[in-house]
Amino acid sequence: MENVGTAMSIPFAGGGFGEKLTRGDRQPSYSDPGGKLDFVSPAYLQTLGAQLLAGRWMLPSDNRADGPRVAIVNEAVAKRLFEEEMPVGKAVKVSGTLYQIIGVVRNLPDRSKDAISPMFVYVPQAFDPSSFSVVVRTASAPRLLAGPVREALRSLDSGLPMANVRTLDQAMNGSMKLRRVILWTIASFAAASLLLSCIGLYGVMSYSVASRSRELAIRMALGAARRDVLALVMRDGLRLIAFGSVLGVVAAIGGGYLLRSQLYGTSMHDPLVLTLSLAALSLVAAFACWWPAHRATRTDALSALRAE
Repeated sequence: MENVGTAMSIPFAGGGFGEKLTRGDRQPSYSDPGGKLDFVSPAYLQTLGAQLLAGRWMLPSDNRADGPRVAIVNEAVAKRLFEEEMPVGKAVKVSGTLYQIIGVVRNLPDRSKDAISPMFVYVPQAFDPSSFSVVVRTASAPRLLAGPVREALRSLDSGLPMANVRTLDQAMNGSMKLRRVILWTIASFAAASLLLSCIGLYGVMSYSVASRSRELAIRMALGAARRDVLALVMRDGLRLIAFGSVLGVVAAIGGGYLLRSQLYGTSMHDPLVLTLSLAALSLVAAFACWWPAHRATRTDALSALRAE
């Protein structure tokens, strides 16, 4: 065990109090932005691996019910309330209660990894020790510590329950469960759409080329070489494919903007996805042009003309 800390609100579990935040040198108003107040132990932020941007960490001497009201704020608070000013040494009001800022940390995730981190004010847990979660940092397998931690809590209070034991990775994956279901659903519909598009595209292009069988027969009857006829059909087909590809890319980028709230970790116009989809449709369309033309050039020209 490398470090241990406690807090009312831990990442991916929710909790904490929603409060109105304002600068200490201003009067509270209804237009003040909302943030979260979390009661933490001195080592909590270090245990989570938070990055200190300015000021100092909370000390054990700060964690007293009769101690000074100090706070560590996250980067979101610093940018929203103090903008370009250094917040360390200044005060923040949390629903009218004044706390002196002793440090600024980089934003930590709240309920899910892909959500924008809310403004957080971390204050000593001694001000409200009524409920808390325990976080433990270790270099060994985390699950191996579940038993010793449970025994340590039991030695402090035999009636103190310990539930929902999980690693931070498990909590993070759990927070993305709904998003994962949505993305798999979208991916399934997208795959079905791509398949239907390929089938429809093959049918349209194949019919278009097959309908030119008399034209191709006349060309060959007049002495055109099979490869020239095939090249003519492919040229016309590829021209249509190129035009449709341009329209498709524009539509895909536009659709990306509509779905950008669901595209966590990827670009709204992911080049790999666009390239693969475009390649699949282009190959299907090219084959749909080539195959009927290939069959037409293998057919006897006089037989094709008699059939017409």
